[in-house]
Amino acid sequence: MLNAPANRANFNFTAANLLDNKLNASVNVRWVPEFDFRSGNQIATAAGAGTRVAPFLFDYGPLGGFTTVDLSVGYRISQALSLGGGISNLFNVEQREFVGSPLIGRLFSLELRADF
Repeated sequence: MLNAPANRANFNFTAANLLDNKLNASVNVRWVPEFDFRSGNQIATAAGAGTRVAPFLFDYGPLGGFTTVDLSVGYRISQALSLGGGISNLFNVEQREFVGSPLIGRLFSLELRADF
């Protein structure tokens, strides 16, 4: 059975149809408190941080303990063409989402979309 923190929060602010209905923007803030995770032999705990759990498993410490900010913006160039971009984890906070997964840093994305 997977466990998760008792509390967490997500806040999103979206501004749509700006600049003559061509611009949309969004800011998302997510807070996940630090928590110990146990599921079978998948372990991530404060007490075991830095220890080997099994021959190929390592306890990197508790999960969570981060606040991230994501930004996205989109602009409609024409009826059929739009441009969008986003930055996830704007402040490059060390973010581990699951046991054994790498730290997630800042991610950039860019999209050119054609609707026909």
